[in-house]
Amino acid sequence: MVPAPAAAQTYTSIIEPGSPEIAQTICARLRTLDLPNARVLPIAGGRLAVETNTADHPNINGATLAAVLTQPGVFGLHAASERPVEGLEERRPAHADAASVFVAPDAFVTNADLAGVQAVANQTDRAVVVVLSGQGSQRLQGSSATLVGRHLAVVVDDVVWDLQTVDAPIADGRLRFSASGADLGPVGLVAVLAGGPLPDGVHIVGSQLGSEDPGAVPTCTSN
Repeated sequence: MVPAPAAAQTYTSIIEPGSPEIAQTICARLRTLDLPNARVLPIAGGRLAVETNTADHPNINGATLAAVLTQPGVFGLHAASERPVEGLEERRPAHADAASVFVAPDAFVTNADLAGVQAVANQTDRAVVVVLSGQGSQRLQGSSATLVGRHLAVVVDDVVWDLQTVDAPIADGRLRFSASGADLGPVGLVAVLAGGPLPDGVHIVGSQLGSEDPGAVPTCTSN
């Protein structure tokens, strides 16, 4: 006899600080995560209640969901080196067993240049592909031309997700990079980047089973 599936429950995460702008960004991230029926409600104390249905995300673990709700998501492509160089700053890699990477402090491509983000996740590959806007594509082509034979780093929130050797100028406005070795994974990272950045300091202060206020009108939903 096949056991009946567990009953769906509402899971509520309490976020602070809260604002309409933060609520809209969280909704956009959950929408990109393909997580339907989520509600984001303003509650007392300048906080937000984020309600999701456990049946809607059976394959999304709690760590990924928490990161999608709170991670700033500051993206950048930087000139980089595997060795210390004057003017470059040390950054930790997403892979726990990888060596530190040294990156230029200023990114030549940022969140504002992203026109599209998609995940590649299967048994053999865990990657993310970013597609850049016209100006972002031009900056990538120009900067990568100066880095031929050297390295560029993909950095999200001061963590190096990938370090690539530039073999030729990148002219098609697309960059594929590894998303393995990090808890967030490609699907979660796509949600964070496509939904837009959050301000520093957004964090979860509590969680509960059940709705904070079933009859309340949400600021936004993921539908």
